Amino acid sequence: MHYIDDFFGGHQKRATAQKQFNAVKEWWIRLGIPTQDRKCTPPTQVLRYLGFLFNARNRTLSVPKKKLDKYKAALRAIQWHGRPPTRAEQGIGNERKMKVVELQRAVGQIRSISCVYPYVIPALRDLEEITSQKKKTDRVRITRQIMDGLKIVQAALNDA
Repeated sequence: MHYIDDFFGGHQKRATAQKQFNAVKEWWIRLGIPTQDRKCTPPTQVLRYLGFLFNARNRTLSVPKKKLDKYKAALRAIQWHGRPPTRAEQGIGNERKMKVVELQRAVGQIRSISCVYPYVIPALRDLEEITSQKKKTDRVRITRQIMDGLKIVQAALNDA
């Protein structure tokens, strides 16, 4: 049984990079290592990997728009629960509380951008701490302090 996953190579000249890529694939064939051509990416300067865009020319790591929209929606869900209640909502009891399972889902989605924007981690840790000792069906209050921490996450998503 053979396992080779996530192999990278490169060269400054595209033609040389292509030759190297072809040589590696040829070696795999000689060694009897099966490949899936649909998963093999020939030399490129922009590569989508683990949901992020690696740009070798600009030396950048970025979040694709579709994922960015998903992260922004998760953040809006948390912010909605942290906003001041409307007059109609006052006295209902759950006006600034969010279900633990919903908060955990939103934080999990946003956490994946921490490899691109590591400065969001402290704000996310605060959210993870308030859910750590709770049941998934419990509700937690989104406080002003949490909302202030989310400004960092908002800035990162706006910067993307």
